[in-house]
Amino acid sequence: MAQRLLSINIIFVLLFSSTFGQKDTLVKKSFFAIKTDILLLSFNAFGVANTAALTLEKGFSHRHSIQITAGYTKYIDIKSKSWNLIPEYKIFISKKKYFKGFYTGLYLKYINDTDLELFSSGYGGNKYITKKYQNYGAGITFGFQTYIKKHLTLDFLLGIGGEYITRQVEVPSDYYVSGASYYIDNKYPAAYPDGRASINLGYKF
Repeated sequence: MAQRLLSINIIFVLLFSSTFGQKDTLVKKSFFAIKTDILLLSFNAFGVANTAALTLEKGFSHRHSIQITAGYTKYIDIKSKSWNLIPEYKIFISKKKYFKGFYTGLYLKYINDTDLELFSSGYGGNKYITKKYQNYGAGITFGFQTYIKKHLTLDFLLGIGGEYITRQVEVPSDYYVSGASYYIDNKYPAAYPDGRASINLGYKF
């Protein structure tokens, strides 16, 4: 009896797969995309900073997707560099167009920023005060995503939320005539607003 039920289930699954298999190939219910922020890359063209950004997005269940963004920025005229990591969840409003159209969602953000402040220069070389910042942010995402010739993806994204910032300052021992190096820890209140904007261009698989 058990073997007969198992055989019936297998036949049912095969019939179901053959019936809806062609429909699934025409409408892809999940996707994977690699994107980069062309708005951020414009800083390279103007000579302000050397930047790089990469976003990976995985869609599932017709309307939902999870994406993660990693970015790096190194300014040219000032001694400052940072890297960030932004995971987020997106849900598309349209139930008919999979992973296309207007969407909303939630994001988290972490930024690690290092600034060098020059306080002395001479024959012994330049000397800097090192300032390190950690930004922890979260907020709501709004955006619009569309496809160009099936595989090119264009994603307009805006985010608004809040952030919490901590700072650590390293002062070298020779900053004063006599004294050792020391650290200053400063904690900022978590009342700072946070915002983000990007125009992601990528390839959809």
